[in-house]
Amino acid sequence: VIPIVVGEEGSTELDVLNATIRGQVGSFGFTSSTTWQENDADARGDATPSFGLYLALVTGDPYFGVQQHQVVNTERFTQEFRLENNAFEDRLYYSVGMYYTDEKSTNRIPGFDTIDLLTGAPKTIFIPGTSIPFPDQFVKARIDTTYKELSFFANATYTFNDTFDLQGGIRFGRDEQHFSQEYSGLLAFPSVFTEEDSTNNKFQYLLTGRYHPTEDSSFYARLATGYRPGGPSAATPAVPNANFT
Repeated sequence: VIPIVVGEEGSTELDVLNATIRGQVGSFGFTSSTTWQENDADARGDATPSFGLYLALVTGDPYFGVQQHQVVNTERFTQEFRLENNAFEDRLYYSVGMYYTDEKSTNRIPGFDTIDLLTGAPKTIFIPGTSIPFPDQFVKARIDTTYKELSFFANATYTFNDTFDLQGGIRFGRDEQHFSQEYSGLLAFPSVFTEEDSTNNKFQYLLTGRYHPTEDSSFYARLATGYRPGGPSAATPAVPNANFT
């Protein structure tokens, strides 16, 4: 008997809109950059190698095929304002600005379809020893996250002569995140629900010295700090909690 092959397919769509405005505010150059972005992804794949044995052990039926289904949507809005100018006969260039982002993401598993590997027909999972369908069948899940950040920054570069310049910069930002998840079905029995919040304040700086021995070459040394906001680490069905890392 040749078992049925579980189908795999997927699609993704990315939409990006940006509006950039440049002008003058007094002696300062002004830049405004506004961006909206949405990403949709829908994927189906063969999860039989991962979960077929588990279903066989739980139900006693070795002919369960599993097709995973995952739907992800992310919307992101960002806004940046920047002012820049020169001083000291253009030896000093400096800029100040603000950056804001607001992101929302949903990650859904509307269900893992189960089929009969011998016929390809849909196959219902029953509560063992009964003819009652298992609630939410194999698994349903959702993970929802939001992320907001507001940052202020300032940078300056001073050119001492034709061969050496010095750059310095600072940035302060605050981000807030919210995370919630819910699992149900046979794989996540009993069902799991949890939610977490996280807030971080970060200060960063950089200092760079650059030497130009010729027009086509340069050497530099940099001292800087960096920061990338962490995100929630989803809990497994057996461990109902989440951590921001």
